[in-house]
Amino acid sequence: MNEEQTKEIDSDNQSTLTCLQNALNETQETIRAYDTKAGILSALLTLVVGIINYSFITSNTNVLLNVMALIASLSGLIAIGLLGAVIFPMKDPREGFDLSGFEPKGTYYVSLNDSSKKVSAFVDRVKQTDWTAELSFELLKSAKIRDRKHKWFKRALYMSAVTLLVVAILIVIAGIPTCRR
Repeated sequence: MNEEQTKEIDSDNQSTLTCLQNALNETQETIRAYDTKAGILSALLTLVVGIINYSFITSNTNVLLNVMALIASLSGLIAIGLLGAVIFPMKDPREGFDLSGFEPKGTYYVSLNDSSKKVSAFVDRVKQTDWTAELSFELLKSAKIRDRKHKWFKRALYMSAVTLLVVAILIVIAGIPTCRR
């Protein structure tokens, strides 16, 4: 192999690594955005459920309004639980991957287990890492986390919509003079 072919291979490898790193960064930004949105929505839903409980359930004798307030509170609590699943994923993202003999070195996301506390051992692992495979694995793992967060966030949005719809109906019904007794 001549020097020009070696430079071309190195250039292709560098381009691949750059593309993988950019894709991984984009995926991680999306994950952070889901976490932020879930946190904000859960805070707002907590406020809505608290206001419902204080305003309707504690001070109203109308059975219909109390039942609707209870439905709104329960759907709001379910939505908050779903948002919790967005913020704190419960499954190992490595599940379901066919690694085909590839064993991640753990050099991209470092875990401080006993073997990595020694700097020289960690440096050796970094030097032996197949970065294309390592970044590809991390990208697939992050994409799986992103997809799960998307699924739970979508479900939480549906439950939030149910909550807000019931609250809107509750407010309209509460505004009718015959229902305020």
